[in-house]
Amino acid sequence: MAITQPPTSGQGPAPMEFGDVIPAYADQVTATNVTALGLGPAVATVNAYLGASMAQQRLFFAAVDQQGNGAMAALATSMESARKILGLDA
Repeated sequence: MAITQPPTSGQGPAPMEFGDVIPAYADQVTATNVTALGLGPAVATVNAYLGASMAQQRLFFAAVDQQGNGAMAALATSMESARKILGLDA
């Protein structure tokens, strides 16, 4: 591919042929292609991180909720046992 050179005689740019590339346009197209190709894996990685974070949040919430349920059951059992030991049954 030929790249046009600046004119030396003051006549204007040389005529372009099929397949000629203007460097400024080529750089912009390359930058766009690299950006488009780079965004796919980047977005997929962010989505994977967000999914893992949300899953951990749900697991943590479930664990805390289950711990609270266990604590309430233990408290109720302790209170019932204390009432029976002390003979406070009505």
